[in-house]
Amino acid sequence: MADKANLSGSLIRCSGVAAILVGILTAAFWFIHPDATLTNVSARLSPMWTPVYAVFLLVLVLYLFSLMGLFSKQMGKIGYLGAIGFVLAIAGTALLIGAGAFDGFVTPALAASSSTVGLLSLDSALMTAVLPLFMVAGITFLIGNVLFGLAIFLAKVLPKWTGVLLIISAPILGLSPLMPAEARMAGSVVFGLTNIWLGWVLLKNKQ
Repeated sequence: MADKANLSGSLIRCSGVAAILVGILTAAFWFIHPDATLTNVSARLSPMWTPVYAVFLLVLVLYLFSLMGLFSKQMGKIGYLGAIGFVLAIAGTALLIGAGAFDGFVTPALAASSSTVGLLSLDSALMTAVLPLFMVAGITFLIGNVLFGLAIFLAKVLPKWTGVLLIISAPILGLSPLMPAEARMAGSVVFGLTNIWLGWVLLKNKQ
């Protein structure tokens, strides 16, 4: 039993490291993005475009690990609300990996050719097909993290104000393409700082 508890505690602390990295990279994301307004198609030809989205994909994978640690830390006290939020947050994050891979690795190739750049138009057949899927991913991420944030606030295992900050920032990230650039930057900073805070709590885990 002691070995099992030690393993659980080690995994929670590792997820704390993941959460801190998520926080740092998320807070910086829109400040290093080649086109924070998301309106300049030619920005996809920037040498920074694909590396920035590689960072985005790393953030999403790390966030999956951090969510697992946050859930484990509150196991037994987070209730059905937290469980539903956790599942939806995991699903939304996983779905966003597809969106990030498409935007980071496919759209630059489309933008590089005059014969395919038209496919990036919002009314093209390609974008008409993929945008609803990406919207579902964003909304799932939004709902999951809002419910999970509310569960954090109610469970009081973790600092309850991290739950409030998650409730505030997750909708901005989930609906990021619809948000003004300033809102995206502010939301990313708040979400990032929240994850750094949560990560630090997990890193100090005594279980």
